[in-house]
Amino acid sequence: MKAHNPSRRDVLKKASYLLGGIAATPLFLYAASSQDKVALTPENIHPSVVPYQKLISIVTEMIIPTTDTPGAIAAGVPEFINLMLSEWYDADERKRFLGQLSEFDNQAIGRGARDFVSAGSDIQNAVLQYFDQHSRYNIFSELKELTVFGYYTSEVAIQELNYSPIPTKYQACVPLKEVGRAWLQYGI
Repeated sequence: MKAHNPSRRDVLKKASYLLGGIAATPLFLYAASSQDKVALTPENIHPSVVPYQKLISIVTEMIIPTTDTPGAIAAGVPEFINLMLSEWYDADERKRFLGQLSEFDNQAIGRGARDFVSAGSDIQNAVLQYFDQHSRYNIFSELKELTVFGYYTSEVAIQELNYSPIPTKYQACVPLKEVGRAWLQYGI
């Protein structure tokens, strides 16, 4: 039997996966463990974020709205984004991010509103659709990434998904109507 000798490319590819997972683990663990403990108070909001907190809350709730399940605000996503901006973004990244948030106001003003926060839901939706359609990567894309990451590392999302940390058995093909909306539940 002939032994398989992996190519240098295969070894580098597998090593990059391993190192990427190792590098990302502390971020995931920190975000998941600290998100639910952070309360949004004047003492822990970074001063440069304060003027944008309402805008961030509105946009995150529009991205993941409250339906039959809790939305982004109930999951603490605005607080999570504040945490990321305050503790993970350096000063230049934070300044760039917050500076680009003014684009929400610019787009709303162009549609006849005073600003994004005071605009009606029709104008707010039009602004988000504009961002979604006209740029591959912009502030809205970054805000969506933070929102989804913040939501799905929250306790609210874990409960929504019926996550089972101790699976009983693996069932590959189970009709969705038998397990509900749970795609993280391994056993019944």
